[in-house]
Amino acid sequence: MSARPEPADQPAVVVGDALVDLTPARTADGAAAFQPRPGGSCRNVAAGLGRLRVPTALLARISDGHFGDLLRAHLAASGTRLTHALPAVRPHHSRHRASARGPVGRLLLPRERHRRPRPAP
Repeated sequence: MSARPEPADQPAVVVGDALVDLTPARTADGAAAFQPRPGGSCRNVAAGLGRLRVPTALLARISDGHFGDLLRAHLAASGTRLTHALPAVRPHHSRHRASARGPVGRLLLPRERHRRPRPAP
């Protein structure tokens, strides 16, 4: 096993997303389920820098509740500081999903994005 790298002299602040990916999984009895996993490209960068012992802080919105707790625990374990993390406490959220399927990829967006605008009266 290799030794941990020496701490870096310059701190890093990573700004961007911290989210939870829901990956397909199976329960103990074989039923289909989803496994929550820490995700987001900026969260990945911050956690990686923290594991390399670079003094790192993440500036991102992190939700309250189970998923936010999962993200905070994962980031803390990597040595990433969350002093600049902002609470994501909006009562109404807009969710969007994009998925590429097929050999050339077909973008799937929420149904309301596909509706044609009505002409003005």
